[in-house]
Amino acid sequence: MTRITFRGEPQGRTFEAFVSLSRTMILYPFQKEAKEAVLQHWEKGNKAALISMPTGSGKTIVFSEILRASLSPNGERGLVLVHRDELLRQGVEKIRLVWPEVSLSTVDACSRSYSGQVTLGSVMSVVRRLEEMPRISTVVTDEAHHAPARSWLKIYDQVGGVNPDWCHLGVTATPIRAKGTSDLEAIFGKPVYVKSIFELIVEGYLCPLRGLEVRTEVSVEEVGVHAGDFIAEELSRVINTRDRNRLIVENYLELASDRKALVFAADLNHARNLTDMFKTYGVNAAWISGETPMRVRRSILKCLREGEIKVVVNCMVFTEGFDEPSLEAILIARPTRSLVLYCQMIGRGLRPYPGKKNCLFLDFVDNSSKHRPISMQELLMFYQTRRTEKSIAELLARKISKDRQRSFSIKGQKSPLIDLSPTSLPLLVGLENLSSTVKEIDLFGLEAFAWHKAGESHYVHVNDDLSLLIRPACAVQGTVDRPDALADGSTVSSPSNGYFLYAVFPRVGLYASLFEAPVDFDLAYGCGNAYLFDYGDPYLATRGPRWRSEGPSEGQRNLFQRLSREVKELSSGSIAIPKPPERRGDYSGAITALSVEKVILTGERMDPEKAKDFIKENLHAHIASSEEIPITLKSDGNPTIEAALRKAIATFSNSEEGDFRHYLKMILMENQIFLDGNSVRVGHVKFPRYMTERQMNAAMKRITEEIRLYAPNAEVTFAKFPVQHGGREEWKDSEDSA
Repeated sequence: MTRITFRGEPQGRTFEAFVSLSRTMILYPFQKEAKEAVLQHWEKGNKAALISMPTGSGKTIVFSEILRASLSPNGERGLVLVHRDELLRQGVEKIRLVWPEVSLSTVDACSRSYSGQVTLGSVMSVVRRLEEMPRISTVVTDEAHHAPARSWLKIYDQVGGVNPDWCHLGVTATPIRAKGTSDLEAIFGKPVYVKSIFELIVEGYLCPLRGLEVRTEVSVEEVGVHAGDFIAEELSRVINTRDRNRLIVENYLELASDRKALVFAADLNHARNLTDMFKTYGVNAAWISGETPMRVRRSILKCLREGEIKVVVNCMVFTEGFDEPSLEAILIARPTRSLVLYCQMIGRGLRPYPGKKNCLFLDFVDNSSKHRPISMQELLMFYQTRRTEKSIAELLARKISKDRQRSFSIKGQKSPLIDLSPTSLPLLVGLENLSSTVKEIDLFGLEAFAWHKAGESHYVHVNDDLSLLIRPACAVQGTVDRPDALADGSTVSSPSNGYFLYAVFPRVGLYASLFEAPVDFDLAYGCGNAYLFDYGDPYLATRGPRWRSEGPSEGQRNLFQRLSREVKELSSGSIAIPKPPERRGDYSGAITALSVEKVILTGERMDPEKAKDFIKENLHAHIASSEEIPITLKSDGNPTIEAALRKAIATFSNSEEGDFRHYLKMILMENQIFLDGNSVRVGHVKFPRYMTERQMNAAMKRITEEIRLYAPNAEVTFAKFPVQHGGREEWKDSEDSA
């Protein structure tokens, strides 16, 4: 994997720039993966496919390439369906950029032609003229989360009635796990390719995101809800106040006055009043609504692009299809309960642009105990398609001070900035479910995972099958303070040329650099943490467990000495890991480092791509199980603890029948679980027949420890379990037997 640059760097390129410079389609690796996933899916006889890629990732370029690869020149036709007429122009421009020779036609309010090999049509225009539609071979549904709507389904029925062998591609920037997923799956099946915002930020394709939450005094307690979100008119009556609008403008001036900003308002009146408030404070602002004539809208956006206008306020216009990469700030002036809408709003600012270091995201949060508006934390959790809900207890213990446990109801109270960057992103993702506290955590310099540093190298034990090594390109072996070859004898470059991230598989004696060329430490560290989140054993890979602070065992001391001698002999004395402090965790890290060096000295080197495939194919058992736990919520269940329960099941699921961990899994899966606030009560239903008091205490202790890795405040009890005591069976609660 080569160095990936943001567009703000001189050598950075937009997706479009690569195309226009060469006129030969150059896909980024993830775009190529998406294209191949769809084509292979169709080749297997499946007629529908769904991909999810975030705003700024080049979705139009990907589906244009898919159309070019799948439509034969012998009369096969494609149809691209968009949500609104104004999205057609953008689609036409990008398809021509990718496929210059294709003939295009449009069906919208001004045109009704199907003459081109590819036709772009707005849904309402197409559905009004279904009888005019010719035989279509391939349909692309842009913004595919709309596909279950009645108008779209009528079009699909018409296409299938004329050509039963048609292929269908759905493309969306919205996370797949939304309300209505079952409806999407009924049309497309499960997604064949998913790429999240956060993966692309870590990999450098999208610009970093900075998030700040601002609390207001406004209550949205009595605002009505329809179709999963606040009713716009009712919401506007509550939040469209002079004081709240002033608060929004003042925070913009304090935090983002040098940035072009897009503001999301509740309705037209809210947009107008916010714009007037910006102007009162001397900010050149304009508002746009769905009723704004296209000519006026384009003029305003041109002024924004050229810097004549600093702020544009909109109400439900720029959630889809809007492309202005120079935006550096997004202001959510309207709360929402819709993850789809929240995702669309935040995505407007993620495109890289020359000189743009990041996008500042200001979320204005109103008070409510009845409603739960979407926040950054829900978005983080929502995007983790391969990762279950996690948090890192150690971060809480070290970073949440008592003076930050107060209520943030003071008008204009701001929580510290959250940076989503290659370094901080994996740490923040680890706190994704702590929505009530994560905003108060200083994210800089945290070490959630148990990386062990020796010299300039960093080592971590991911699980029993995988370890990671971050090493300077100018390799410093252990404590040997000099440039050197890698342990396997390969040459390295100068000290200024960055770092490699190595995957090491000790059981099979294989290893590989996961990058083809050196990268910055932040990127290597961020990608390493991403692997830890996907595959890490939290009991072994995080700094939280108590065992790490205990004294080392005799077995650890002996193993460290033996491995030290072996590595020293194999490397002719050039590698020496120093003796660690007298703690089990430090000895564990040093043993990991020595084991890694031994594999690199004696093992077989793999191709980077083969190593990544090897990880996906062979370590899938370490990804959290999808098994559902029947949990009864007694009142307001703590979502962090609920997530921790599911993670505990996933951890115990990696065991053989008869294993103690399998026994723990059965206890949680086959008995009743009640979640009431921070309290978890496991009630006996049918398993096990009976336990001894010692067994029940051991089971409760192990389950509690696993849950508290993620939810340190959880209270776990066993209730009404049959216990064998003194040769007789009794029914006891865990409190009684403690």
